[in-house]
Amino acid sequence: MSSRIPDFAPLKRAATRDSLEPWLKSVTILFGSSMLVFFLPILLLLPLRVPVPPVLEALLRWGPGGAEQYEEMIAIIYVVWGVFLLRASADPLRHALFLDFTACANVAHFGLMTLMAVVNGGDRIHLVGDVLVAWLVLGPFLYIWSSVKRERKPLLQN
Repeated sequence: MSSRIPDFAPLKRAATRDSLEPWLKSVTILFGSSMLVFFLPILLLLPLRVPVPPVLEALLRWGPGGAEQYEEMIAIIYVVWGVFLLRASADPLRHALFLDFTACANVAHFGLMTLMAVVNGGDRIHLVGDVLVAWLVLGPFLYIWSSVKRERKPLLQN
């Protein structure tokens, strides 16, 4: 007995480079803008202890206490990031944009961690723990990557 339900596999023309490539810029802009619209207010309001409306709090907070799952969420991002860094290490100059992103994102992340540890008295112990280790691991990467970029600047501009 044959079904009248159509096959849900995408059409061949929808999977071709020519048909989807024009959408790539738009969907990338949408995704990047969405990240900024969602996360920038969080980054600005939460450290200032601005009260969050209950509806928004329900969307932002995870777990019964509101923060327990963030460590796992950040950890999985860094695990995936580490896998992609290992892949990029096979040809680092070919993956210059990713390495630039890695440098900038980690300087921002570790910089904010440092600031939060200095400002929040109860978190100062992090300055001799994970914050210190983060900078000790990132420092050599930043030094070597910036040195190689300066040496290879004409090649990396293409």
